[in-house]
Amino acid sequence: MRFQRALSVIGCGSLGFLALVIGGCSSKSNNNNDSSVDTGTSPDVHADTGNTDVPKDTGPKPDVQPDVKIDKGPSDVPDTHGSICTGVAPTDALISDFSMQNNSTFGVPPAPITGGTYVKAASLDPEDFTASNWHISGTVAGHTDFFGIYWNCAAAASTGCTLDASQWAGISFTIKGNVGPDNAIGFTMGRAEDDVESLNANCGTCVAPADAAADDACRGPRTTVTVPSDGTTVKTVTLMWADLVGGSPQASIDPHQLTGILWFFHDPAASTDGGTTSTDGGADGGVDAPSDGSSSSGYHVDFVIDDVKFVPF
Repeated sequence: MRFQRALSVIGCGSLGFLALVIGGCSSKSNNNNDSSVDTGTSPDVHADTGNTDVPKDTGPKPDVQPDVKIDKGPSDVPDTHGSICTGVAPTDALISDFSMQNNSTFGVPPAPITGGTYVKAASLDPEDFTASNWHISGTVAGHTDFFGIYWNCAAAASTGCTLDASQWAGISFTIKGNVGPDNAIGFTMGRAEDDVESLNANCGTCVAPADAAADDACRGPRTTVTVPSDGTTVKTVTLMWADLVGGSPQASIDPHQLTGILWFFHDPAASTDGGTTSTDGGADGGVDAPSDGSSSSGYHVDFVIDDVKFVPF
């Protein structure tokens, strides 16, 4: 595995989480601490909910230009990188191979794009990178437990930015181990048009109807990834942008406005007939009644992800 290379950017864009995630507003560096867990039927790429702008500057001198959604410093300056919500273009396909044995992604400061991993699950063990990969283990409850990758852009003063990955055809990663009783895990990426405005550095444009849950009406395109059941075979997962579907209100991915990368666990089965069938656990589907001792209260996972990168055309 090679060490990550710092990335340069063309313009400043954004995420926050995932987004899944996903313009110029990416995830913040503390994204793994202050985001709330989805409670609806469909997990989504969530980011920071703060960083709202203030009215005009109150100093004696007028602004150089109108305020943008997120101030870039104590005084306004011309934005030489473009809006943080229009997409930053990385120049390296590698997101992370974890060779540095930590959670950093994309690059390390002062790289124009930096980022990291996060976990949103109360009963998962701390992330482990000592084997130069991303090792996750512990107990999960279902789709409300998830993990992902966020990013920031230097020109956005650590507020995050969306990525423009349109120069690549998709995304890939390797995975092995136990991800649950159905040997499958959900994967989603955020796009700004499927995020509500309060997420992903305020770059989202989705407005949930009054009678709908925000995490159902506004959600990123996704798919299901199957994992070899033997626990040791490494699977390379390659997803083209067209493979990610089911977003709302925009069903497909727009690689010009990525706001996050997110994996989410499946709900455990709810037995309805003595353990042979199950009810649907939500939009991401239930699974057949487990035969490994797990139950509706949760199940154990232990798996490794590595070599996360964009796929060339």
